[in-house]
Amino acid sequence: MPRIKRPPNLVSRNLRYLRSQLGLNYSEMSRIMEKKKHIELSPVQIRNIEMKENRHVRVDTLAKIADYFELSYDALIRHDLSQEIEVENEASKLSQKITELLGPENAAELFKTTINLIRSGIKVKELVLFAETATALRDRKLSTDQKGGEGGLDQVF
Repeated sequence: MPRIKRPPNLVSRNLRYLRSQLGLNYSEMSRIMEKKKHIELSPVQIRNIEMKENRHVRVDTLAKIADYFELSYDALIRHDLSQEIEVENEASKLSQKITELLGPENAAELFKTTINLIRSGIKVKELVLFAETATALRDRKLSTDQKGGEGGLDQVF
């Protein structure tokens, strides 16, 4: 199996970040990986990868780590997961607001679209403002409709 010389900075950072998110020490993570996924990594191996003390890390070892965290191999070695997770957290908050407007049946597709919009450079604040504006317009239309009046969104557009 091929080896990667020195774990890339992102691998070390991502492994440390993911382990800390779970609140696990090296021994606990090693034990859980063995029990749940039959992945044999000693606490020392995990520590060495995190601290970049291994000069070589087997590709299959990195693939096992990615499998344990249910990530793609590419995500583990090429993306700063602390940033990705932050984007997903922000997208989740925004998705909840927009789901109120569109209904839960569209939530999954909406979540994916929201993440893609954020990754393309649209600021979360802009999307939140859009969601709040759309919700206000919907509420205004509902209020007008209940009063038997004309307008609402039709008047706006």
